[in-house]
Amino acid sequence: MVSDQGNIGLSGTVFRVQCSNQPLHAAILGTYPLARSSGGCAFELLAEVQFGQLRVPSHVGDFAHIILRGPDWQSGYLASPQGGVAVYNVPDAPLVAFFDRACRQLHLIAYRPNRFHVATMPVVGSVLNPLIRDALALERKYMLHAAAVMTASGKGILLIADNGGGKTTTAMQLTMSGGRFLSDDLVVVERDPAGHWIAHAVREDLNLSQQTVSFFADLARDWPADRWTGKAKIPIPVSAVFEKQQLQEQMHIAMLCRLELGGPKAVIQPINPADALGSLLRANTFLPDQIPGADAFADLADLGSHCRCVHMQTGNDPHQFSIDDFESRLT
Repeated sequence: MVSDQGNIGLSGTVFRVQCSNQPLHAAILGTYPLARSSGGCAFELLAEVQFGQLRVPSHVGDFAHIILRGPDWQSGYLASPQGGVAVYNVPDAPLVAFFDRACRQLHLIAYRPNRFHVATMPVVGSVLNPLIRDALALERKYMLHAAAVMTASGKGILLIADNGGGKTTTAMQLTMSGGRFLSDDLVVVERDPAGHWIAHAVREDLNLSQQTVSFFADLARDWPADRWTGKAKIPIPVSAVFEKQQLQEQMHIAMLCRLELGGPKAVIQPINPADALGSLLRANTFLPDQIPGADAFADLADLGSHCRCVHMQTGNDPHQFSIDDFESRLT
């Protein structure tokens, strides 16, 4: 996508980015899709680097200092009447963000308690995702921690699992066996005017382990095992894995698939939409203490009731299943 203004766009909602710090600005634009145009701005995203004393509204500062002084570098989320507050707690370079609901503004602060300590920029999505989720919810759009693949006939499959639950490997296998890839980790879903549920891709680099790559011979040849020396995962561009014709920007959702790692072989079984709702609601949260609102509960229940819901045990080899196994269940 191309943008003259450097704004980000999610499911047609534009976030106008204002940031004078080039590394921080680049980190934001590298995390989310760029808006196709600057029109239709719904929210502002104001980002800055602060040194020494944290300069934020009192309710934000009080919560941030509690989190930053806590043990084990735990991050946190606060639901406040003014809007959500998120703190991503990493040594020497925490991120603090808050949502001003009344002004429709998201504020991001890359905080440097010690101005003389050089620190790299953390992954900004860790603190922005919870607040972008809050902003989109005002428009009845829902950001989900999920993967998405479309069948050759145009039927969309939403893959739900916790971190490390097999979303990326499953999405890659379904794409390489004939599907079209939207995303392996993040999507935005909304209901169109006709009442159909649509998923929009929020695409970023594939964060792959050496084990995941080893399942796919062509990829393993291009990315040998020594690339992972001292690393659990490395980012690999989507363009290095899939051809342009294998990519899809949005899809109508026909199936919700709840993933479970393990078992000797892949097994796909139907489940009740009510059993899938808990997984959908968890996928709509991004930090501890963030819970879905009443609209999200009702809308995500509606999503589950309008698509085929299945539970998939992945087995020990992704080649045990293909996109055709899902297509046949949607015919």
